[in-house]
Amino acid sequence: DGNGFIDDVHGYDFAGEKGNPEDDNGHGTHCAGIIAATANNSVGITGVASRFGKVRLMPLRFIDASGSGGSVSGAIRALEYALSFGVPVSSSSWGGPDTSDALKVAIQRATEVGHLFVAAAGNSGRSIADG
Repeated sequence: DGNGFIDDVHGYDFAGEKGNPEDDNGHGTHCAGIIAATANNSVGITGVASRFGKVRLMPLRFIDASGSGGSVSGAIRALEYALSFGVPVSSSSWGGPDTSDALKVAIQRATEVGHLFVAAAGNSGRSIADG
């Protein structure tokens, strides 16, 4: 398709630089189910977004199979990739102990074009107010 990402039919793996963003850790699949599980089908749960109709997901990965090894630049590239396709919402179930001005700017740019950036919080047991 000429976008510079080879074989990115279903999303992209920025950690492995390949078109297959397979979730070999399970965390992303778990989160996707919470978001998009089909409602009223008598199977499992109802996803939080499924009441709004059919939900489409674009898997993007920048963290390796161990759940670590990601980079701020990988996170920014994944967000910019999503924006290039007009993705309206990102579920960013990841985090770390450090802050990044570059990531903050990328998220601000995303919100300026109407993108909703949903971020994980509290995984470490720390208050967000604690910094």
